[in-house]
Amino acid sequence: MFKIVYAFLISTILSSSAFAQFTSEDELTFITSGGNTNNKTYEFATRNSYKWPKNKFTLNGSYSRGESDGVLDDDNWTALLRFDHDLNSRLDIFVADFFESDQFKGFWARNNIDIGLQYKLVDEEKLKVLIEAGYRYTRENFVQDEPDNHEHKLRLYSEVSYIYTKGIEAKYWVEYIPSLENSENYIVKMEPSLLTLINKTFTLKSAVLWEYENEPVEGRDQHDYKTTLSLIAKF
Repeated sequence: MFKIVYAFLISTILSSSAFAQFTSEDELTFITSGGNTNNKTYEFATRNSYKWPKNKFTLNGSYSRGESDGVLDDDNWTALLRFDHDLNSRLDIFVADFFESDQFKGFWARNNIDIGLQYKLVDEEKLKVLIEAGYRYTRENFVQDEPDNHEHKLRLYSEVSYIYTKGIEAKYWVEYIPSLENSENYIVKMEPSLLTLINKTFTLKSAVLWEYENEPVEGRDQHDYKTTLSLIAKF
């Protein structure tokens, strides 16, 4: 079913390419430290979108790898395929497929299929506020020799961005994902960030990503957080 949907979306994009607006944003982070502890962390993220009247197609991806004293302690990637359709100037409907892999959280693959609505509460030049609500179906393939997990969930998301002055923007997003089958199984993610424009192409981003999983894979911590200083290139 989803293969048919994706084929339709691709054909729609190609037929509308003359009217499409393409944007691309790439983010690179490299952190290294020496002395008593030798740490190396590499992170790369890319966000790409085609937009044409009433529709938007998004393809995002990220990869992170970290070592501490030569031992791998961070290795994860994500990929997002999403299609949005404007119902009116403030309300969108979307369908998405979000893949995750993080062996240090206990799963080789987590496939999340979403369908939902996005509503722009505020859409001004300086201040933007949006919310998303929808249904999520998740399938997990664990590192440990266990059967795959299939679960029905809800997804609630909110994002706020505010431009203080020209070239300085603050953003904050929070995501809540509760299981429909187990009230104790839920995930909360949030990220405050500050973006400083260097020139027309490059932006410096400082952020703190925090994640809480109430029922993580056995043997894993509930909390995760990451502080980053990244360089973003927009095209």
